[in-house]
Amino acid sequence: MRAAPAPRRVHVDVLARRRAGPAPRATRGASLVRVAPRRRPRARLDASAPRDDAPPSSAPRDDAPSSSSSAAQLARILRAVSDAGTPFITPAGPLLPLHPDVAYELEPGLAADGGALHACRGRDAYAALAARARVPGAADRELVRCRLAVTRAAATGPTSATVRWEARFVPQKLEWMLVAAERWPAVLGGPRRVVEYDILDRVGELSRFRWRALWTLFRVAATEGEMRVPVALVRGTSVLGFEEEPTSNALALRKHVETIELVALINGDEVRNKRICRDLLEFLDARKPPKMPLKEWDDAIMECVRWYDVPGMGQFDVDGLEDGDEREAVYADAIAALGFFTAVLLAFAWAVGGWYLKGLERDRALVEMLERSGYN
Repeated sequence: MRAAPAPRRVHVDVLARRRAGPAPRATRGASLVRVAPRRRPRARLDASAPRDDAPPSSAPRDDAPSSSSSAAQLARILRAVSDAGTPFITPAGPLLPLHPDVAYELEPGLAADGGALHACRGRDAYAALAARARVPGAADRELVRCRLAVTRAAATGPTSATVRWEARFVPQKLEWMLVAAERWPAVLGGPRRVVEYDILDRVGELSRFRWRALWTLFRVAATEGEMRVPVALVRGTSVLGFEEEPTSNALALRKHVETIELVALINGDEVRNKRICRDLLEFLDARKPPKMPLKEWDDAIMECVRWYDVPGMGQFDVDGLEDGDEREAVYADAIAALGFFTAVLLAFAWAVGGWYLKGLERDRALVEMLERSGYN
């Protein structure tokens, strides 16, 4: 019996050509090019792509507030604060909204019970306090020539910022110097400029009135055309905390904590200048919270600020008796005062004497004219 013929083996290329179909005919003059069959691309599995059976993702949505939007809002608020010159924010539309439960604290931790010098909570209470502290017209009723300014405003986090501010005004006891400086040119053709300066660099020096300084002030004004007027300068720091509103994603003021530099210096026994201490008390009087009795506010200041420890601020303190080493300066100042009054008296006597002598000469001239005319 003949064996069955073995099955014919077909080359792989032949099978591939059959599956791909008939090969394209080559044109004349062109070489035959084998076209490889195209493979259908497989779908790649991406781990980041959501699947139908995957749980809902916890990533933030497109409409959720981002850190960049919060930073932009905070930068816009700080620019508005710098332009206003004060860290107090009032409800002025969507730009500077207030949280319904906004809280304010002035000098926290100084009260006997661990509280603040003053604290309030609520939108209405904060708005009333801010209107009194930030509006120049309200401050000018008690502080002479008050000027508010923000020296630095910087963000410390996505929803927090620190604002450094200062208030410059003329003390009530020195208002006469400003009036004299403004009227001096019209009366005597005096100073060409008025220079205002602060004395915070003398916070550790004893202060007292000196006649010699007064004499120097008017001498410089008359000879050099410059009147120097000392002004009060109070600096402070405000820490602002914001919170995003759930509906509008806008930042709203949630907390405002304020401290004053001179309060810490006075409580630390670093202030010996009673003029600077009086400037602080005058500033705090102007910052009395609305609807609070004056007696209650004075008691709160007395409890939290030890201003009575500053030399010269006590009830029985007398200039020149705080430090025995300064008595020679007091005696020298008394001699200068005596010389000043002597000079003023001599100038007055010279003016009156000259006017009287001119009157005598005029009367004598009239008598001589009558004698020569022949009238008896």
